[in-house]
Amino acid sequence: MLQIFLWSLKDNDLTGMAFIDTQLYIHQMISVKNFILAADVMKSISLLRYQEESKTLSLVSRDAKPLEVYSVDFMVDNAQLGFLVSDRDRNLLVYMYLPEAKESFGGMRLLRRADFHVGAHVNAFWRTPCRGATEGPAKKTNAWENKHITWFGERGRGRGAQGAALVRTERLPHLALQIPSLLLRSVASLVRLSLVRRGSFVIGTCALTGA
Repeated sequence: MLQIFLWSLKDNDLTGMAFIDTQLYIHQMISVKNFILAADVMKSISLLRYQEESKTLSLVSRDAKPLEVYSVDFMVDNAQLGFLVSDRDRNLLVYMYLPEAKESFGGMRLLRRADFHVGAHVNAFWRTPCRGATEGPAKKTNAWENKHITWFGERGRGRGAQGAALVRTERLPHLALQIPSLLLRSVASLVRLSLVRRGSFVIGTCALTGA
């Protein structure tokens, strides 16, 4: 039986804290506070929670459908937390934990809220806080606080590419339009730039020259 173990480092020694039975083969895990997002090579993603009081590692929710996951990361939008997943079929998928939704069976299943076909394998994600203007008419507002952009790198079109994903809210409808400018500022030499929207979620990608 496969298991996930949680260890604590103290005085240069590892001490077992908690464990949980797992899926087929977990190849990536990332955490935010006491929540852990685990990616399985064949059985999609699972959301775990560590409870320090009882030293317990438990399953909160998971995707019940098979999925060959390449990489995962969180999508942070204030108090809302999404899960961004790349798969073998060159897709990006957004899942959310919505226990009040009937189709989630009381929160036991993560719900897929959006999907994008990027046409290349995405093997890496990283997040940065959103930064609005600090002065002038476009001065940063509270709507920017606690919002992250999730970046990703892709390979498979013959050239490298970089992209960004975020949650677009009604208070910031112009936020999606800023993805191209963010990509242009971060990458000097481009051959292609695209922007796709799926409801509240936005994905922007740009291909690179010389990659």
